[in-house]
Amino acid sequence: MAPYAFALVLLGFVLFFAHLILNALQRKRDYLWYRQLWSYKRLPLSRKQHLQTFPFYNNLSKKYQRQFEHRVCSFIADKKFKHRYDQPVSDEQIVLVAAVACQLSFGRRDYLYEFLNTILFFNEAFQSPANNSMHKGEYNPRASALAISWEDFKSGMDITTDNLHLGLHE
Repeated sequence: MAPYAFALVLLGFVLFFAHLILNALQRKRDYLWYRQLWSYKRLPLSRKQHLQTFPFYNNLSKKYQRQFEHRVCSFIADKKFKHRYDQPVSDEQIVLVAAVACQLSFGRRDYLYEFLNTILFFNEAFQSPANNSMHKGEYNPRASALAISWEDFKSGMDITTDNLHLGLHE
């Protein structure tokens, strides 16, 4: 084999390991390198279908749609999604909540909400243990958890003329 073949293989290994190191730095310190030219995360097609129904995503250019999808995917990987009554959490719930969270922080560099670890879904409005009143959504800083009534979240997204959007509020 020619010596240039060894150099080409060596260059490939160097680029591969550089990519792994930069991805690790990116995850650890939210370090952006070259705006993630090669390292954008992608959603599976089942989840991307739900993202394509999100109006904010549809109004973005292709370049920003790719960045938004990466941020939604990173948000989903970083958070725990649970249902209060041990029912399964649907892909629609996961994607739409992540999309609203990324919509709020789309212009910012820090978009993963370090102070939030768990998103808890309820079917309808729930009674808060803190003050025994009914809530549609509530953030608990001590538990790093966000509780959301899915029924009210979905109706807030569907009705765009009343400016009452539970996801944007919470």
